[in-house]
Amino acid sequence: MQWLTILFLFAVSALTAAEFKSVKECVPGTAVQDRENLTGKVVAAEGGMCKVKLDREGKVTTYMFWMLRAAGASAETDDQLSVGLYLCSVVSG
Repeated sequence: MQWLTILFLFAVSALTAAEFKSVKECVPGTAVQDRENLTGKVVAAEGGMCKVKLDREGKVTTYMFWMLRAAGASAETDDQLSVGLYLCSVVSG
């Protein structure tokens, strides 16, 4: 039962964020915002990571793409679970 709860919470939390879905969204010059609402501009995308020059500090920080969203974009999305049947399983151990 514990695994079912964890899977459900993971599925629900995945629907609440509008972070980038791919490293391809890390285009140099794009204004971005992280999960702590720090803003900056993408300077490079290398090895699946996004390098961002932060506005406040001026230093370059490396992020995984899913930790970023377009600057000013809401952290909420309109993603929703579709009505239907879903397979749930319980691992006992």
